Amino acid sequence: MLEEQLKGVMVEDCFVLSWEVVDGALSIEIEASLWPGHPIYSPPKPNEWTCYMPATLLFSRVSQLKGLNSMAEVSPIPGSEDPPDYGTLDYIEENDNFFKIGGPLGELSFRAENAQLLFKQA
Repeated sequence: MLEEQLKGVMVEDCFVLSWEVVDGALSIEIEASLWPGHPIYSPPKPNEWTCYMPATLLFSRVSQLKGLNSMAEVSPIPGSEDPPDYGTLDYIEENDNFFKIGGPLGELSFRAENAQLLFKQA
């Protein structure tokens, strides 16, 4: 499901910008770290070491959610640009619609009926 969409994405280099749960959906706004071979990869900007693209990790019909910090509990990285970032993801694991995600947003575990990586227009 999500594993295929993450090919060519270095998860541990994806910067977390925000997260929220609304109407049973968990959305995580990120700057996705793309590497050569990813379908929308482009050469990095002069001040970046790889291609970064704004994206949303969207999990729908989430249940059994545990370990999510509220954004109020987490401080942005000092000196981070606009928008501020909260650090990078540590990992994303998927096993039969059960997910584990680690990073500044907490040590999450949950079920989701669907998961998508949606890229935004730069």
